[in-house]
Amino acid sequence: MSFRKLINRRRYGFPSGFIECASNALDGDSSKFSRQATQDTEEFDWETLDDNTNVNWNEFIVTLGKISSLKRDRALLPAEFRSDGCLLHEAISLGAPDDVLMYICERFPECIRHEDKDGRFSLHIACSYGCSPGFISHLVNMHPLAASARDGLGKTPFHHLCQSYMSPKHKASKATVKKMKQVLWILYRKAPGSVIVEDKSGIDPIEYALESNLDMAFIRDLQSMIARYHANEAKKESHRKCMMARRQLDKKHSPHAAFAA
Repeated sequence: MSFRKLINRRRYGFPSGFIECASNALDGDSSKFSRQATQDTEEFDWETLDDNTNVNWNEFIVTLGKISSLKRDRALLPAEFRSDGCLLHEAISLGAPDDVLMYICERFPECIRHEDKDGRFSLHIACSYGCSPGFISHLVNMHPLAASARDGLGKTPFHHLCQSYMSPKHKASKATVKKMKQVLWILYRKAPGSVIVEDKSGIDPIEYALESNLDMAFIRDLQSMIARYHANEAKKESHRKCMMARRQLDKKHSPHAAFAA
């Protein structure tokens, strides 16, 4: 994403899909514009535009564009970002929009692999603070090992997703549940075994989901993932035993075994 395009998107505050379908309308396809605009307006989480902080994200990205070194020029950023913590972690916790988060990843990619004092990567924090599936998918692609990484409390991104994604600032709407299910599948495809991992308190992700009173559709998806994982593991174990039995038979009936007898 170019810097100019990023500034324009932050200035006018439209979701990317709305901007794209508006360009279609200018090209003459007005029917496609109305259908796509209605769909994007319904699915877009407009709460992301209502920041609960005093950070002016327009000024933030302009300032960030002038910085070449975080260690040397950290004082130029707003007060919320002048600590010694990871810039990306702080932006996620402050509710920065996706375009700002992606710009940080582009300028300072080392932030994606940064591990804080609690052993959490950016992916853990993104799952805790309700980031979009698109941004979480980007984090997983840039740092695949984080999908199965355990923090200081033994929690994987699955635990954080089930425990904290549906925070008070996110309405329990169909759109939010849909985003959670998308994030769940993104994590499962990269780290299927983590869906049954227990943290240091002996709690697995589905227990956190039940404690958080998450939507039953999400819990059913989680249950199906667990069943699928166990079924796949059983197939692998059965295949392993068959291969071991075949090796024993091949060894028993081999010419070398007959010669040795």
